[in-house]
Amino acid sequence: LYHSNLSSPERTAIDSLRNNPDWVIKPADKGGVVVVWRFDLYKAEAARQLSDTSSYLPLDHDSTDGHQATISSSITDFISSGSLPPPSLRPHRFPAPHGPILP
Repeated sequence: LYHSNLSSPERTAIDSLRNNPDWVIKPADKGGVVVVWRFDLYKAEAARQLSDTSSYLPLDHDSTDGHQATISSSITDFISSGSLPPPSLRPHRFPAPHGPILP
């Protein structure tokens, strides 16, 4: 049986924020806290960071398939060489990344 540690008004407030497209709720990069941004400010901050060409460069194509192939090949090589145990012996499995966060 599940028992929430939130009061009914707190749960209602969280659900209201979660279902409101004007707000973005994300875990912070550090500290294990949650941040709440107005969507327009969140999108503007993302654009500001991505426009910093000393850190990010625009791509003329989606390189995901190439990166996935390289990673898959590397993992296969590590397993073949004994540097990495086969999937059936690994203690942890990691979730797939989420899709894009901006429309």
